[in-house]
Amino acid sequence: MEAGYQRKLTETGGDSGDNVKGLEKETEAKIQNLKTKAGIISDDVDMLLKNVTSVKY
Repeated sequence: MEAGYQRKLTETGGDSGDNVKGLEKETEAKIQNLKTKAGIISDDVDMLLKNVTSVKY
C-alpha cells in the first residue's frame, strides 16, 4: 500500500496539497475498511486458533 501511495505521489508531482490530502483520505478509508474486515473475522480466527492448538487424546 505504501509503494502505491508513493507512486501516486510521484505521478501527481507530490507538491500539490490537494493531491496529498486526497491520497491521505483514500489511504485512511482503506485502513478503516481493513480494520472493519479484521474485526468481523477476528472471532472466527480466535476459534480456529483455539481448535488448532488444543490437543485431544
